[in-house]
Amino acid sequence: MHPLKRLVQGELHHANPEVLVETALNLWYHPDPMPLVLKVVNGLQDIELRRALYTLDRLRRYGTALTEQRRIELTELVRSPRWDSLKIFFVLSP
Repeated sequence: MHPLKRLVQGELHHANPEVLVETALNLWYHPDPMPLVLKVVNGLQDIELRRALYTLDRLRRYGTALTEQRRIELTELVRSPRWDSLKIFFVLSP
């Protein structure tokens, strides 16, 4: 099972650090992780999908570990309008 899928099956604050490290290393250093990442993300729903997108978003921010192309691919993935329904908007009341 892909480490990202294992990671998002439970609450992130209880995540196994080894699985998080495996996910990050896979994302940063695998020659072409995006096909598998997309397959995992496309197979997730609801809270697991939210957790996956959050994790990918956080990991893409460590720019020193990513190539420019990988950073662009991840940015396009996490910012896709496809996920707008998952976003939580906070409105400040006057």
